[in-house]
Amino acid sequence: MRCLGNGGWEDGEQFHRYCYSDLVALWFGRGLADGRIPYIDQPLEYPPLIGAQVWVTALAARASGGGVVTFYNLNAGLNAAFVLATLALLRRLRLTTSRQLWWAGAPPLVVYAFLNWDPLPVLLLALAVVLHVGGRDTAAGVAAGLGTAAKLFPALLVPLVVTARLRQRDRLAAARHIAGAAAAWAAVNVPLALVARGVEPLLCREPRRGASGATIWALADELDLVQLDRAALTRTSALAFAAGALAIVAIGLRRRAPAATWSLVLPLLAWFLVTNKVFSPQYDLWLVPLLAVLLPALAPSPPSSPPMWPCSPPSSPTWGSGRGSNPTSATDRSEWRSRCVPPCWCGSSSCHCGEPRQGHRRCPLAAQRQE
Repeated sequence: MRCLGNGGWEDGEQFHRYCYSDLVALWFGRGLADGRIPYIDQPLEYPPLIGAQVWVTALAARASGGGVVTFYNLNAGLNAAFVLATLALLRRLRLTTSRQLWWAGAPPLVVYAFLNWDPLPVLLLALAVVLHVGGRDTAAGVAAGLGTAAKLFPALLVPLVVTARLRQRDRLAAARHIAGAAAAWAAVNVPLALVARGVEPLLCREPRRGASGATIWALADELDLVQLDRAALTRTSALAFAAGALAIVAIGLRRRAPAATWSLVLPLLAWFLVTNKVFSPQYDLWLVPLLAVLLPALAPSPPSSPPMWPCSPPSSPTWGSGRGSNPTSATDRSEWRSRCVPPCWCGSSSCHCGEPRQGHRRCPLAAQRQE
């Protein structure tokens, strides 16, 4: 247990012996060992939902008479539970076993699962996707709002879901999603803002942060390509992301059916990581479940069970034409099964369901076009 010990790392051993974890560093660096309450007694740079996990596990560690090892084990146990829950959600999306292993056996997961608290927002984003695919947009909004209260990146899903429903002429579903996301985010953040007086708002901290060593901005500075102060760097990185995001959405909406609009969250999130001025290695975890779901297969391989999309169940307003049809008859259900259960295959200019044809390969599930 020398890696955890009492946090008294020497001569950089936490790095060259692969000991380092924010779980340990925060115990000592944010006063958790002394019983300080995050946001109240001590500023905390993490959003409130992660702060709640930090505080509850610190309370439990001290109540049990433990120290940093207990604190680490409790958080590692919760992170492991979140990882398994994310895997269960991928199973709900009817992925093949090999695709599930993209998450369960991913090298970033093995290395970074216990580095920080990112498995929680990753789980909430996956939950929001599953709920949206199933036509439960209010609940999807709640999950996305809670995810945003844990880390910012799940917020990228919200405008995509709203856009999908507007493309399907379902304004009520779009409004419900926004309301669910806003209510969930506010339920976590507003009480903290009222109670934690004198604590620096999290958003005010970002402009004062410099570029992380693994970002393109740090590389540009090292090569003397771009010299920016912190305020200019914040503006430039934000503008770079916004410009790229607009291009991604503009191109993606032309290439995707309304029900698959949500899948643009993958390129948006990847572009965010490229252009953001801050990077930590555990951010890789944000992408892995989405890659497992959305990347096209290298060769045709039938799913272990029928895919859930692009067609939602007949009871969902996303069925069929994407314009709010809601078939419930036995005939319509039979048509849904015939259209949506067979695997879909894509060639250079066409897609079809059923048996593979010469030159066709398995379509990425969420990006299949409507015929």
